[in-house]
Amino acid sequence: RFRSVAFMWDATRETWDPFPAPPVVAHAVSQTDDHVVVHGSLPSEEPIDGTTPTPTRLFVLDQGSRDWVEWDIGDAGTRYEAVRIG
Repeated sequence: RFRSVAFMWDATRETWDPFPAPPVVAHAVSQTDDHVVVHGSLPSEEPIDGTTPTPTRLFVLDQGSRDWVEWDIGDAGTRYEAVRIG
């Protein structure tokens, strides 16, 4: 069994504060244009026994927000790539 948790550093109080972990265990995390993007398939709040199929999911956290928003990534066979120029 596992459960994901997240913390953020508050430099003004020099302490770690709990932060809402994304609903999936991250395979990849990136930050761009003031958004944090998490890509994963294993649910962070449920035990996984290895036999349950887990679809790939994408969650985005906007700057200043504490609520993860799930983005629809379409068909499971679709591959996505992102490139930032400039």
